[in-house]
Amino acid sequence: MPEQTFFSRYLAGDHNNVWRELQALGEIVDQPLRADALAVARETMRRVKINLEIIIHRLSSTLAIWRKRDKV
Repeated sequence: MPEQTFFSRYLAGDHNNVWRELQALGEIVDQPLRADALAVARETMRRVKINLEIIIHRLSSTLAIWRKRDKV
């Protein structure tokens, strides 16, 4: 059975361990490990973007409700 990549482990939910292990490696310059680490970073940032968009939407909705209450 082939060893799992950091990216496949990250997608499977092993987020903390993957990041801990990547950080312990320091600067990664050799392929294919560099591509694997980059895939993890890109997926992390994709998820950050989604979560920030949700937060912004919810805060905007909450602020709109507060503004309506202030006008009454």
